[in-house]
Amino acid sequence: MALLPLLLTWLISGKKEIAMSRQTDPENVLPVLMCGEIPWDYPEEALKAQAVLTRSSLYYYSEEGSLYPSGEGDFQDTVWEEELEIYRRQRNRDSYREALLKMEKAAEETRGEVLLFQGQVCRGVYHRVSAGWTRPGGEALGEPAYLTSVESPEDTGSPEYLNGHYFSPEALRVRIGECFPEAQLSEESVFEQLEIVERDAADYVAAIRVGNLQVPGEEFREKLELSSSNFTIQELDGRIRILCKGLGHGMGLSQYGAAAMARQGRDYREILAYYFPETSLGNV
Repeated sequence: MALLPLLLTWLISGKKEIAMSRQTDPENVLPVLMCGEIPWDYPEEALKAQAVLTRSSLYYYSEEGSLYPSGEGDFQDTVWEEELEIYRRQRNRDSYREALLKMEKAAEETRGEVLLFQGQVCRGVYHRVSAGWTRPGGEALGEPAYLTSVESPEDTGSPEYLNGHYFSPEALRVRIGECFPEAQLSEESVFEQLEIVERDAADYVAAIRVGNLQVPGEEFREKLELSSSNFTIQELDGRIRILCKGLGHGMGLSQYGAAAMARQGRDYREILAYYFPETSLGNV
């Protein structure tokens, strides 16, 4: 399947509609996947860094018998739904063709390069905007030591750095009941039944008490569809506000931070070395 029809099929119907096997050349699929993983107007060196990470995940998962993760719980949580919805409404092939050409160029100029940890290909973990520091993976979700915490100061200037999620007490009670039925909320204020128990080194919530249930911060984020698990909870004007810093799980590469480094003249190798100091680049 040619790349542009492949891209359009994926954008309209999703990855599951694309027939791929272990014999599929990852280099052909790579630009298509990248179009759904990083903003198209980001600098070239940031796109190259993403190309290496996407390729790394492709090869990592191919060793496990699949070509790419499903997205759920696989640390690939940055999908540009707004961009995809624009296409679905307008069917603007020209903008997608332009984006695909950018991704093809980034893929070609990094051809074969992957991220290595202790000599093995590792997953290319990324998120959109950190909370100022990336997360140490071992503390977050049990990821290996190659995910370390580094400062990403430019992220605090992102328009997406702060996101407030507002709930009426009753709406939040219903939502928690749907997401965590075993929490067994009492009749008292739902706000009083939410307590942050533990934070990791980057200040993301590692555990939160929901009623009589302790829940991992990432699970709470995903089920309540929060922008980040670096959050605080307040009562405000009769509503409950969950104020999040950053966008995404906060591990690995901050795409916003990578774009800032690229604009400062850093190349993709320097960007990857900064966000993944325990890794090296290799070729497959």
